[in-house]
Amino acid sequence: RRQLQRRAQRSGPLVDNLECVAVFGRKDGRKADALGWEDPGSEMGVLLLPSGTCLERLRVKKGDSVGLSEAGTVGASAGAKLAGTVADLKPAKGREAAQMIVKVRGAWPDNAQTCTWRVDQDANSTLYERQLQALLSLVVKPRNKICELLIAARVGGVDAWVARSRGKMAGGQAPVTKTRAKDQAAARKLASTQPQARNLQEALDEASTLKHLNASQREAVSAALKQTCAVIQGPPGTGKTHVSVQILKMWARSLRLSPLLATSDSNVAVDNIAMGLQAQGVKVLRVGRPEKVNKIIEEITLETALEQELARAERELKKAEQKQSQDETRSRSDSPQPAEGENGSEGDGKGKGKEKGKSKGLTPKARYELQMKVLRSAEVICCTSIAAGGDFFSKFSFAGVLVDEAAQATELSAVVPLILRGTQ
Repeated sequence: RRQLQRRAQRSGPLVDNLECVAVFGRKDGRKADALGWEDPGSEMGVLLLPSGTCLERLRVKKGDSVGLSEAGTVGASAGAKLAGTVADLKPAKGREAAQMIVKVRGAWPDNAQTCTWRVDQDANSTLYERQLQALLSLVVKPRNKICELLIAARVGGVDAWVARSRGKMAGGQAPVTKTRAKDQAAARKLASTQPQARNLQEALDEASTLKHLNASQREAVSAALKQTCAVIQGPPGTGKTHVSVQILKMWARSLRLSPLLATSDSNVAVDNIAMGLQAQGVKVLRVGRPEKVNKIIEEITLETALEQELARAERELKKAEQKQSQDETRSRSDSPQPAEGENGSEGDGKGKGKEKGKSKGLTPKARYELQMKVLRSAEVICCTSIAAGGDFFSKFSFAGVLVDEAAQATELSAVVPLILRGTQ
């Protein structure tokens, strides 16, 4: 965070002298979050962007973490007084200026609408918190086989490997102590443990006959089917993503594992896997910020699937209300009618009829249940590694997790889905 603040001071704010015209949507925090920290809640604020601002060229985008401070502050006072996330960017409409809606942690100050604000890039607190939560869960919560493997396997051996490859180590091999040998043996035993899965032999026989894969690719697929953990390494252009798609397809169709999670550190890699699974006929769901998802696969995003389910549910609800209204009308026509003025005036009766004819719509609980239904209906869910650690998936325990381009991510980012979401 300090590095980003210093960088912001050198390069200038993303935008400056913004007027806050509205503050709304105050949400009180819970007593404590998953890390045991006090949750300050959140509040939304609307900032007016300068006239003629082009949102496409604006350096800040929807979903970015930003720091807010009063305009004109310099030096030590230039640090962000508020930390938040850009919730939305609205283009100019007629005489109305373009708007930036920011969701801040805590609450806006009382003078929010009487001063102007500068917006700077800020550290991604979500990334930090989910990585820290994964590490704490690894220490304090019961560990599955994958987490035990993370503990047993030594880390930090990259420097030694590079030194050996450059011939700088005597003998070309690092000394193997008794402790290291014991750790290596434990890691190999855990990684090679055969998972409990039905139709495993049939799946292995199928993998050995896949004509569209070469021998090394078929071997990689077989390893992913019969081992608790498999690491697949290959230079660029050797078909690792193609193999990843085949592994997920066989997990879902041959081993009947569900649900499955496919992650990567980058949105581009996640999109590539989602496109490959879609082409193979696998029921895949892409979860993530809509602006970060490739438009080609928009039809398999969670937002699109949820809109379709909501529209269908609304139609069914409307039909049910119409049927109920018809039944009530029929029952009233069959029963004796009260004399005029007995049960309220004629005008009152019409008013009640209008209220009954209105659709109540879906409750928030019903919408949440629909969202869970959409997620559970997918064979494979695709999202970034950090997104997999959100509360959104807290009720899911995945039968299998695939991390693509793991070597291009930090260790902390790569282990978030493995630790927080659980897997066999």
